[in-house]
Amino acid sequence: MQCGFGRSDITPQPGITLSGFVARCNAPFEKVRDRLHVSALYIEEQDGGVLIVAYDLLGIGPELLARLNAAVDLHWGARIPASRRIFCATHNHSGPATVTLLGCGLADLAYWEFLVDRTVAAVAQAVERRVEARFCHDLVTVAGLNYNRRKVLENGAVVMTQFPDKPVVREGPPWNDFLFLRAETLTGHPIAGIVNWAAHACTVC
Repeated sequence: MQCGFGRSDITPQPGITLSGFVARCNAPFEKVRDRLHVSALYIEEQDGGVLIVAYDLLGIGPELLARLNAAVDLHWGARIPASRRIFCATHNHSGPATVTLLGCGLADLAYWEFLVDRTVAAVAQAVERRVEARFCHDLVTVAGLNYNRRKVLENGAVVMTQFPDKPVVREGPPWNDFLFLRAETLTGHPIAGIVNWAAHACTVC
């Protein structure tokens, strides 16, 4: 198989709203602390290609997803069918609004256009840089490092705190498995790595 990696900066200019916290009251952000990126991993075998695109964003909503798929179709539709594409996000709570959540950022269509362009650039890099490659993987289970925010109390109320002040009768399961995936050249040089763990990881408490 062949594999290639690409990356583009998707940091917005100050002045647009961010998604993730209602407490921001949709106030525009003023400065950048950390840059945001889109990363693309392209894997090609004899029967076609697979594309994994990851964003430093909260999530990708259906309207934006349609635009991203249309852009990939335009350039690589025959090589990478829609059924072999994965668009995902790191669930960053301090990125522009790319999914609709009430009170959590306002969609900026100019930023969406920029995001589509940067995605195309990252995918182009990944396709052009592909080399003969192999994959290594491991699954590591670490219990007790995170918790499920949904806890049902005796009165039927659902709370999102780690230590409720009333007895808990039921709670959702945590995700304890880390999946590590490494793409490397046939001589062992790293191409890219993927870590998959906890769709909404509560670890700060």
